[in-house]
Amino acid sequence: MKAEPTLTLIVDAGRTSFEPGETVKGTVSWAAAEAPSSLEVRLFWFARSKASEHVGVADVMAVRSPQPIGGESFALKSADAPYSFVGELITLTWAVEAVFEPGRHAARIEIVVGPRGRVMEI
Repeated sequence: MKAEPTLTLIVDAGRTSFEPGETVKGTVSWAAAEAPSSLEVRLFWFARSKASEHVGVADVMAVRSPQPIGGESFALKSADAPYSFVGELITLTWAVEAVFEPGRHAARIEIVVGPRGRVMEI
């Protein structure tokens, strides 16, 4: 039986709150039996309501020629908007995600992007 790849994501030594337009830094590390065909780190937001889900990507870093075992630093710039918010009908969440192919293995850390690094309540 083949061991599952491992994927580890660390954002700014555990920091989870950022100002709009701020750069989100961190590291991604991985280990697999074979080199991934692709490995990306993405900074994105997603808005969910009972009826739908919307996604927007602020920045992406592709790891070039990843080896079976490795690690990379990343620096992804957040957008000036939208802000993280929580409402009765819809919520908007920001996240940093690393995605490893084949097999669509992923690691995700949710963060806050908003004025003073705070979630807005609407």
